[in-house]
Amino acid sequence: MVKSMTGFGRACKEIDGYMITVEIKSVNHRYFEFSCRCPRQYGFIDDKIKSFINSKVARGKIECFVGIEALNTESADVVVNNTLAGAYVKALKELSDNYCLKEDFGASTVARFPDVLIVRKSEEDEDKIWQLVKTVADEAVEKFIEMRKVEGKRMYDDVYSRSQFILDTVSFIEERSPQTVKEYNDKLVERVHELLGDVSLDESRLLQEVAIYADKVAVAEETVRLRSHISQLRDFISSDEAVGRKLDFLIQEINRETNTIGSKCNDVEIARKVVDVKAEIEKIREQIQNIEWLFMKLVNIGFGNIVSAQRIVAIVSPESAPIKRMVQEAKDNKTAVDATYGRRTRAVLIMDSGHIILSAVQPETVAGRVDKDIDQEEN
Repeated sequence: MVKSMTGFGRACKEIDGYMITVEIKSVNHRYFEFSCRCPRQYGFIDDKIKSFINSKVARGKIECFVGIEALNTESADVVVNNTLAGAYVKALKELSDNYCLKEDFGASTVARFPDVLIVRKSEEDEDKIWQLVKTVADEAVEKFIEMRKVEGKRMYDDVYSRSQFILDTVSFIEERSPQTVKEYNDKLVERVHELLGDVSLDESRLLQEVAIYADKVAVAEETVRLRSHISQLRDFISSDEAVGRKLDFLIQEINRETNTIGSKCNDVEIARKVVDVKAEIEKIREQIQNIEWLFMKLVNIGFGNIVSAQRIVAIVSPESAPIKRMVQEAKDNKTAVDATYGRRTRAVLIMDSGHIILSAVQPETVAGRVDKDIDQEEN
């Protein structure tokens, strides 16, 4: 389904003594670019929420805000900095003795000085905090994606209607093109009569000239290709496959065929239609730039071997007995791909197609490469 790269989602929920807020917004971008703002003490959430959102969103400039407020006061302790407090008391007494001042200060006075009382929050379980944030983030992402789908549906309808306009224009050109040849023939006969008067004409010579002109202005091949390109365009925007680069190329081809028709035609009406079509092509191009397509992320699994990161279901160690049986069954069924180059198998990649890929790279290394932003995306 077509999704726009423009979207917004927000969720706020009180869970287990925490008030958690997650906001996500995005605009058009060539790749997946992510930035996150969250409380400093919860900085460990940045990478986790980035991976979480990237698993659901392929492209766009994403800005995320995470707010975490601890409602449980038992999670904080107030500690007295006795060394500093003693220094303050000693300084106050010295001030009183030196200037014969009355010692009227008490605990409340000393407590108001900077850094005398220190608020220390007890250590929190990072995994627990992340699971709470993930619950709220999941709701925010759902709203975010839903908005992208709504915008994407409108963009799909717009691209489809503009492609229909191009098809209607192609039909007009196909109908108009033979008429231009007949009009040229009539004008040619009329001009020859004006120049030669009643002198008999060589019909075969006239037909030859008309045939040459008809060949020059013939646009049948271009209109056939245009119809084929529009059909492919509609198939692509209805597809969930990685078609970003194909769409860019297809739009270029549609524009090229239109330019060819414009250069061949010697008719004002067709020329006007060509200008209209080129305007629609540019509008389609702009819409396509704001559509989130599924871009293929590639990951190196060792020795120059590359696999699609989105097709990986699991990365496991080959040491356990169940995995060894799975690998052997894959070899027996010829669905195993050995990418170890004769080295020891250190990681087993289970793909969504049912294939098993053997790698000589540690599972943690492969997983790290999958999580890392890879700029080898299809555009």
